[in-house]
Amino acid sequence: MALIYITGPTAAGKTTVGEALRAKGYEVHDTDDEGMRHWCNKYTKEPVAAPVKNALQNPQWHEDHIFTLSRQPVEKLHEEAKNKTIFLCELPTATTQTASI
Repeated sequence: MALIYITGPTAAGKTTVGEALRAKGYEVHDTDDEGMRHWCNKYTKEPVAAPVKNALQNPQWHEDHIFTLSRQPVEKLHEEAKNKTIFLCELPTATTQTASI
């Protein structure tokens, strides 16, 4: 079986596709709804609190931080996907880095 990653820009239809797959009986996860993504310091790799509005507008803040997909929940889904097909939906951004498996 497989862990299938569905990605695309805002309003591309990821949620609609996920809902259709769920209606067909598939297991579908959304990284936003399930809190799988977080900000972390680019250099220390330590998680940090979500930025406040002013920090989002600060180019230096973005230079020092990345929005990343947490490795542990993805690895857990990857393990579970050995027995069934699972879909994972995410909106990528220029600052998103995904966990490699």
